[in-house]
Amino acid sequence: MANGDNARRVRLRDRYEIAVDEPLPNFDNPPAVAHKVRHVRDDRRDLIGLICDPKMPTRFDLISPLSRIDAPYFMNIRDWGIVDWPPEGRRCPVFIFDRPEGERLLSSPDASFEPMREETIVDQFVHPVYQILRDFRDQDITHRAIRPTNIFRGGSAQGRFTLGECVTAAPAIAQPFIFEPIESCLCMAAGRGPGSLLDDMYAIGVTILTLLTGQIPCQGMSDEEVLEAKLSKGSYAALAQQARITLTVMEALRGLLNDDPLERWTLEDLGMWANGRRGSPIQQAVESRAARSYSFMNKDHYTCRELAQTMSENWDMAINIIRDGSVDTWLRRALGDDAKVNAMNEAKTVPADMDTDDNLVARSCIALDSAAPIRYRGFRANVDGFANVIAMHGESSGTRNEFAQIMQYNLLGFWDECQPRTRVEYVGLYRDLRRGREVMTRTATGEGIERVIYDLNPHVPCKSPLIDPYYVIEMDQLLPAMETMAGDAPDTRHLIDRHLGAFIATHFTSHRGTELRDIDNQADPHLPLLASVRLLSNIQEKSRRVTPYPKLCKLSAKILEPAIKRFHNRGTRKQVTKAMEEAAASGRLLEVLNVIDNVDVINNDELRFRDAMNEYALASSRLAQLEADKHNRTNIARELGAQVSSFVSGVMTTIALIGIFAASFLF
Repeated sequence: MANGDNARRVRLRDRYEIAVDEPLPNFDNPPAVAHKVRHVRDDRRDLIGLICDPKMPTRFDLISPLSRIDAPYFMNIRDWGIVDWPPEGRRCPVFIFDRPEGERLLSSPDASFEPMREETIVDQFVHPVYQILRDFRDQDITHRAIRPTNIFRGGSAQGRFTLGECVTAAPAIAQPFIFEPIESCLCMAAGRGPGSLLDDMYAIGVTILTLLTGQIPCQGMSDEEVLEAKLSKGSYAALAQQARITLTVMEALRGLLNDDPLERWTLEDLGMWANGRRGSPIQQAVESRAARSYSFMNKDHYTCRELAQTMSENWDMAINIIRDGSVDTWLRRALGDDAKVNAMNEAKTVPADMDTDDNLVARSCIALDSAAPIRYRGFRANVDGFANVIAMHGESSGTRNEFAQIMQYNLLGFWDECQPRTRVEYVGLYRDLRRGREVMTRTATGEGIERVIYDLNPHVPCKSPLIDPYYVIEMDQLLPAMETMAGDAPDTRHLIDRHLGAFIATHFTSHRGTELRDIDNQADPHLPLLASVRLLSNIQEKSRRVTPYPKLCKLSAKILEPAIKRFHNRGTRKQVTKAMEEAAASGRLLEVLNVIDNVDVINNDELRFRDAMNEYALASSRLAQLEADKHNRTNIARELGAQVSSFVSGVMTTIALIGIFAASFLF
């Protein structure tokens, strides 16, 4: 980072300058923090940038549909990108917005303001939010961050409120407890999921109540107390309490805060009410209450939902009341709910190998409260929130094991069977989750929980420690990040770890070969090194434009140095080492591989090595013979003397015989 003014300004695509030293805390939307932004070519634009938490999922999937929305009362994205952010010492995503004209409606959840009149609420809030959510519905997306602390006074016309952004964090993860329906309140924050428009309608209801009373409902109550009140009284009664509400507003609140999603007001209902249609306030849907309570953990329970929640919070104790049949008796005699009795019987009807305490407790919670999230010990998530839970907590052994057990026991299937209607919107998600369970059982590089994280969350950045600071969410960003990493950490001894392998396996499916399998090869110590470089080389060569990466090539050449030992000839080793240095300077990994993994050079070296081995074996044999002869000179001399004597005597005998024969013949 440069010194002076440049150190206080971060540029985004040479179009915006983000002021590092000019935070705008009044526009923070935790966990995102706001900073002043200047448009390089248009100083008249009043912009802010929200810097996201790089450790949390961001709703990149909304960027495209939001680009098709141009609502005047919505704080929509003007641009976005990933920048080097000095306060974090790493790269972070940033979203650019027009600066809201007015102040935030509530600076904090415990703040208060002057209560508003019904007509003002309808005109300044309901009409604008209705128009915005109508556009959201058309794009099949949800906001999931509707709350007074994310609404700004004023607006572009007629003083109407401006609804804040919804992309800088996972859906509903920062939403205060009070603004979430009961089902979401039962989830861990990461497991709430994008939900449906009905969840946004509930948040609108709580916001209307806030505007009417001047403060967020249930001030001074803990989340646990709020949930208990919602479970026992219903949301409307729990939140409205003693507030003075006219029949007109009561109609809307009872519709918007209805705890039965099938009975909750839709966007059309809200629009007609805002335009003057009035009717009788509908009664809040309240769960059937038993004639007598069921006592568990020193608490009296009159509804199935209350009992299921207490069971989920006292997991190890809940199995006792399930196995002793007392819950079934209470359902049959005190509640008289045959459907619940049948559901509990079904929950306990499992194969012998699945008849475990954890499975029975999880299935019983589903049977008692099928609208609730799937709960399995510490894992509590709506089906569409599973992906975010895995993204944020998947590397925790507890979460990983709980997810695996949920899939093994087919709790997804049982939950789906218990739903009052077929959830066709989850069919694809069911398939992906079931596949994730299979992938988790594999141990190879590119598989396991790491692969599940990226398969279920295609916009989550790669979590590999090698490139985590560079926030890589797309394949085009991978090699530039690794080039920077190679310069920052030149002593790195490996290029592909489990997270990188899984990220590549998810995003580079169509072009990879056997490299990921070769990385796990234990028989050949050189093959994993070559496979990792070859995989990155394939990525480089398949890019839209082949960009040189000299630092990465230099690091790759250094990592591949042990592979040079494959060559037996010293001269060849020197030649390969020199050629690799030259290839690394080209910035193309393929050139490095062509040197170190040249088949002709390898075969020629192997052939010459075999010839040398044969020559060595022959020479060794001769030397051994000579050495043996050296230690047996007497025997050799005796044998040689005997052989010479025999030969000489034979010759002399032959000569004598010839002489005798000649003499007798001549005389």
